[in-house]
Amino acid sequence: MKKFLTFIITAAILFTMASVSVSAAVTYQEAVPTDIGTLIVKKGATTKDITESNGSVINLSENGTSFCPKENCWVRYEFKADKDGTYTFIVDYIGRTNSNRGFDYAIDATDTSKRVFCDIVESADHRYAVITEELTAGTHSFYLFCPTGFDDETLKSCDIYGWSAYFTKEAVKAAAPDITSDAAPDTADTAVIAVVALAISATAAIVISKKH
Repeated sequence: MKKFLTFIITAAILFTMASVSVSAAVTYQEAVPTDIGTLIVKKGATTKDITESNGSVINLSENGTSFCPKENCWVRYEFKADKDGTYTFIVDYIGRTNSNRGFDYAIDATDTSKRVFCDIVESADHRYAVITEELTAGTHSFYLFCPTGFDDETLKSCDIYGWSAYFTKEAVKAAAPDITSDAAPDTADTAVIAVVALAISATAAIVISKKH
């Protein structure tokens, strides 16, 4: 019985892990890709372009060309996603080669645990961080921060020159179940999966109750 319970619990853990969404992907390019979808917003690096900022952001001004997010500050850009799906973000930056550099970004949060570290390719020229995220339709915020581990010596921030977002791919909607005879095996499979899921939940509840 214990072996069976272990098998069921292990299956439940694996099923949960499989259902977790994949982390955002980040690549670094010398030019903005041309096949990333429909442009929905493009902003520069002035106080007129951003939605708001917190703390003292280096070089952020009404007529500036770039800003440098350092410790205890952030810059927020607000945008609207019209549909559920995949969105691609492009961050235009220069990370000079005299030090290791980077930046963090986050969607809809300023919590440290929600930030994604970008270990950028350093260059004296403009480079582009290409980021993909799965979003639901609605209003969102794209935040930029100094990099995780920032100490302004061994790891420094970089200069941000602007930001843009593209709608890349609409989310696939779940199709309504086909109840025709040809689909009977699929329906049966679905039923079996549902029964197994219920069994897993019930077994987990039993195990927890016995512990108490």
